Amino acid sequence: MKKTKLSIAAVSVAGLLALGAAAAGVHTITAELRPDVTVKVNGKTQAMLDKNGDVVYPIQYNGTTYLPVRALGDTLGNDVRWDSATQTIYLTTRTTGQDGTVLTFSELEDRMTALEKEIKALSPASDYTGRAKQYAAFSDRLDALDDAVGRAEDAALQDYRDGKISYDEYAKRRDRADRLDTRLDEAFATLEKKTIANESGYQTAAQQAAAELDTLESKIKAAERKIADLKPASTYDGRVKQYRELDAELAALSDSVRTQSRALNDNLRGGLLTYREYNPLNERAGKLDVRLKDARATLERKTISKDEAQEPQAGGQQYADYAALLDKAETRVASLEKEVKGAQGSAYRALLSKIDALDDELDALDDAIERSYRAGKLTAAQYRTLDQRADGLEDRLEHMEDRLDSWYGHDDDDDDDDD
Repeated sequence: MKKTKLSIAAVSVAGLLALGAAAAGVHTITAELRPDVTVKVNGKTQAMLDKNGDVVYPIQYNGTTYLPVRALGDTLGNDVRWDSATQTIYLTTRTTGQDGTVLTFSELEDRMTALEKEIKALSPASDYTGRAKQYAAFSDRLDALDDAVGRAEDAALQDYRDGKISYDEYAKRRDRADRLDTRLDEAFATLEKKTIANESGYQTAAQQAAAELDTLESKIKAAERKIADLKPASTYDGRVKQYRELDAELAALSDSVRTQSRALNDNLRGGLLTYREYNPLNERAGKLDVRLKDARATLERKTISKDEAQEPQAGGQQYADYAALLDKAETRVASLEKEVKGAQGSAYRALLSKIDALDDELDALDDAIERSYRAGKLTAAQYRTLDQRADGLEDRLEHMEDRLDSWYGHDDDDDDDDD
C-alpha cells in the first residue's frame, strides 16, 4: 500500500480540529487505524510513541487524519499533561531540548518573556476555584522553567571546570541565571496576586455547607407554597397527577438533603469541620428533612389519600418483597446496635464503615420503593408504611453514628477548649 505523506503543518491542524470536536461532546465514531501514514519533521521520519514508549498510529475519520496528542506534543517539542478532573489537555513549551539537552540562556530568556506576557494578559476567573486552577497551571510552567535555569547554570559551571569557557564567560552566564531567577520570583508574585491571593468567592467547608442549605431551604419554601396553594382536581386521576408532579419535586429535594447530610459527616471526619460548626449545620439539615416529610404528608392529604379507597390494590407481591428486605435490614441494624454498645476505641472506623454501607443500602432501597410507588406498583398506604420503616432504620443508624463520634474523639468539649 502506498504511504500517505503529511506535512507537520497539516498534522497540527488536524490535532487542533480533534480537540475542538471533542469539546462539543463525547461521541462514539468508527475510524480507520492508519499504520501506513508517515510523519516527517524537517525531512526526518518520526515514530509516534505513547507515554510508555509503545508505538501508536494515526487514525482517519471523515477524510481527516488525526494524531495522538501526546505523540504530537513530543514531535513538536512540547510537554503534554492530562488533567482528568477537568478533562483538559495541557501542551506547554518544553524546558529542555527534544533530545534532553540543556537549553541556552537565550532560549530560556525567550521563554521567560513569553510566560511573563501570558501572566500579564491573564484574566482571572470569576470564582476562587477557577483562579486556583489558573495558578496551578502557570506555577507548574514557572517551576519547570526554574528547574531549566538551574540546569543551565550547573552546565555553565561544569563547562568552566572542564576548561571549555573562561571565567568571564561563566560569570556572564551566572549573572543571566540570577536575572532569570529574579524575573521568575516577580512572575510568581504577579501570578499569586492575580489568582490565589484574591480570596473573594473563597468559602470554607462550613460556609459552603451553609450556602447550600440556604439554597435548599429556599427551594423547600417554594415547594411548600405550591402545596399550600394547590387546589385539588375534581377527579381522582387528576389528583394522582398533581401528587406525582409535586412528589417528584419533593423527592429530588430529599435526595439533596441526604447528600448534604453525608457531606457534613464526611467533612467532620476529614477535619474540614469542627464539631461546633457541624452541630448547627447538621441540625439544619435534619429540620429540612422533617419539613419535606411534612410537606409530603400534606400533599398526600390534599390529593390521593382522601380517595385512597379508590386506588387499585396493586403491588401485593412487591410490597411483600420490600417488607422482607426491610426485615433483613432491621436485623442487621439491631446487630450493629449491639456492636456499637460494646465497641472499643480501635473498632471506631470499622463500625463507621459498616454503618455507612448499610445506610447506602437503605437509601437505594428507599429509592426503589419510591420508584415502584410512582409506577403504580404500590398503593399510597403501602408506600407510606415502607417509607416510614426505612426512615426509622436510617434514624437508628444516624443515632449510632452520633454515639460513636461522641465517644471516640469528636467531643464538643474539645472544641470549647480551643477558645
